[in-house]
Amino acid sequence: MPGGFSGGGGVGGSGEPNAAEAGKDLVVSDEIVWRNRALEAEQRVEELEQDLGTCRETLEQARETIDAAELSRQIERELVKAEAIDLETAMMLTEAAVLEMDEPDVQSVVRELRKRKAFLFKGSTGGSRGRGGRVSAMSSVVQDGDAEERALAAFARSSGDRSALLRYMRLRRSGG
Repeated sequence: MPGGFSGGGGVGGSGEPNAAEAGKDLVVSDEIVWRNRALEAEQRVEELEQDLGTCRETLEQARETIDAAELSRQIERELVKAEAIDLETAMMLTEAAVLEMDEPDVQSVVRELRKRKAFLFKGSTGGSRGRGGRVSAMSSVVQDGDAEERALAAFARSSGDRSALLRYMRLRRSGG
C-alpha cells in the first residue's frame, strides 16, 4: 500500500485506522503521564509545605530559647553588678518577677529585690558572717558548754566547714 503502514492488521485492512488509534493512544498516554506528573508535583508541594511548617515551628522555638537565654544573661549581669551573694536564688526571684511584667525592666526588679531581700546581697545586715564573707548557720556566741564544745564551735564558725559544723551539732545534741 502506498503511503500506508506495511503489514496492515488494522480494522478493515486499511492503515489509516491504525494511525488514528496510535495518535489517540499517544494523546491518552501523554495525558496520563502529565496527570501523574501533576499528582506527584502536588504531593511534593504538600510535603514541602509540611516541612516549611516544621521549620517555622523550630525557628520560633529557637527564637524563644535565645530570648530566654538573653534575659537570663541580662539578669545575671545586673545581679553581679549589684553584688548578689546567692546568685541562684536571686536569679530565680528576679526571673519570676520579670516574667510577670508587661515591659521587663531587669534593673528595677534587681533594685527592688535588693531592698526586699537584702540578705542576698553584699553589704547587707542579715546573719553572722564567717571568714570570706560567707553567712554562718551558727549564732555568734556559744552560751553554755565546756572548752571542747566552745573550741569546736569557734572552729566551725570561723572555717565555714560543714563537717566541722556537723561535729559541733552532734556534740551539742549528745550533751557532751
